[in-house]
Amino acid sequence: MSRIDGEVGDALAAVAALTDCNPFVPERVELEKRILASAFVPFGAVWSADDDAGIVDPNLPRLRERVEQLVADVRARLANGGAATTAVAKYYRRAVYYCLSGSRLTSRCSRRGPRSGTNNGSRQEAARAAERRR
Repeated sequence: MSRIDGEVGDALAAVAALTDCNPFVPERVELEKRILASAFVPFGAVWSADDDAGIVDPNLPRLRERVEQLVADVRARLANGGAATTAVAKYYRRAVYYCLSGSRLTSRCSRRGPRSGTNNGSRQEAARAAERRR
């Protein structure tokens, strides 16, 4: 029976902390770094969900993918007889919660524009829709 801990446990602990973290404090960036490791892209300490700004944090879709991967891996290990400490089980539940509740924000942010970071966002789409109605 394999034990779920180490790097996976550390990443799950960071995800659990992220679910309770104020997104406007520097701690959020440190947690994102712990979760994403080398996939983290320095983006700045200020977080904004302003649709009109057209700026998309490149770490949001990466976080979603990483957490979904962690959850799937742990689920498979548990299904195959893996063991988790009480703490890791708690972190796993929080990671599942993140996947379920955070998916609306990350999917919304990742849809706003092309991967280059430019925005084809809501104002331009609204203008095109209004033009078609004329």
